[in-house]
Amino acid sequence: MAVDDTKTVGVDDAFRVNRRNSGFDVEVAAADASQLLGHPTIVSCITERNSSLYRTGKTAMTLPRPIVLALGLQAGKRQRALVIRQSFDRQGGRRGNPVLIPALIRAGRTTPEILAQTVLKNPRHPLLTGAYLIEKRQPRKPTDVADPARLRRLGSELVATYTTFANRLAAQWAGNEYVPVLCQRHAHLGMTAIEPYYAYSGTDTATEQPHYAQITSALRRGIDAINHMNLGHHLAHKSPVFDSEMLDRVAMNFNAPNVA
Repeated sequence: MAVDDTKTVGVDDAFRVNRRNSGFDVEVAAADASQLLGHPTIVSCITERNSSLYRTGKTAMTLPRPIVLALGLQAGKRQRALVIRQSFDRQGGRRGNPVLIPALIRAGRTTPEILAQTVLKNPRHPLLTGAYLIEKRQPRKPTDVADPARLRRLGSELVATYTTFANRLAAQWAGNEYVPVLCQRHAHLGMTAIEPYYAYSGTDTATEQPHYAQITSALRRGIDAINHMNLGHHLAHKSPVFDSEMLDRVAMNFNAPNVA
């Protein structure tokens, strides 16, 4: 299920929780931006500007609108995605390491407000179960369920739980596979991204272990698109598009003041 505002142009992630006899699988799918490798000019562009710019009445997107529409997880349309999965046992403990796979998916779509209304009516809703498995606590529920702003906040918190978790899993997977990616360090789930970017290839010491490798907004953030390219190439048994030295240069650019 993709959760975005009705006016969102590029739907870039979706979530699913599958109940198994032995536990649960939590999956987050991200629109596959590794396909951008066929557009060298765009690859050059995203290494210069990190994210789309949103101003009143106008949006300056990282990627051209036609490409965003072509790659986005539009409702009911089969699209290529990178899916990261973590399995849990019945007691809520993690089973094994995360798995990253390329897939063709067909995602449904809803809004944060409708998602909140749905889970409030159904305490056994799979996405509510998944959020509990991730955070080991029930999400906070609004006291006034008729207040759209509070419903939106609950829905957005659920989405943030999944995207933050997926980006942390991506860092773990990349480290296990020795894939160079751009990372940040985060102290806990849901923390806003304020740390500088740095290149990581799975060779750091334990004290340098990354916490966060963004992959869930590859249609809006250059960082995610760059990581998709390296992850996608690795899954296809190819050398990385960006080696650690190139990633260091990109990180320096994105860490500079006034880079969106």
